[in-house]
Amino acid sequence: MPQGAVQVKRPLRLSRRFPVTRLRRRFWRDRLMFLDVVFFLASAVLDLLWWAVLLAVIVQLLIQFGVLDTRNRLVWTVSDFLYRVTEPLFGRIRRVLPNFGPLDLSPLVVLLLITAGQILLGAIRNSLLRGGMYF
Repeated sequence: MPQGAVQVKRPLRLSRRFPVTRLRRRFWRDRLMFLDVVFFLASAVLDLLWWAVLLAVIVQLLIQFGVLDTRNRLVWTVSDFLYRVTEPLFGRIRRVLPNFGPLDLSPLVVLLLITAGQILLGAIRNSLLRGGMYF
């Protein structure tokens, strides 16, 4: 470009008919930020649930082996919280699984389902990225 020449700015266009306006840019930017929040929160919830299941199993094993005493108020509070968070999931899985006697495989199944949910969430996000709906 020669020195002193004025550069003409062309407006960005989504198509031949519709130029990109500030309002449209802001709409898409806000929409993308909303999707970022949704995917982050879903991932965080699944991560926290995974850790809650793992901690519930460990705490119950320690209580069963007599390492932790439920008469201690802190131990009882933590174990009760973990029980209330994880038992709805475990109960649904126990209804479907056959009875294995003293062996409870429902935490393992729940952990596998949570991991599958995380993989599915990542796949949905990637498909939105590749499809152009989510930049």
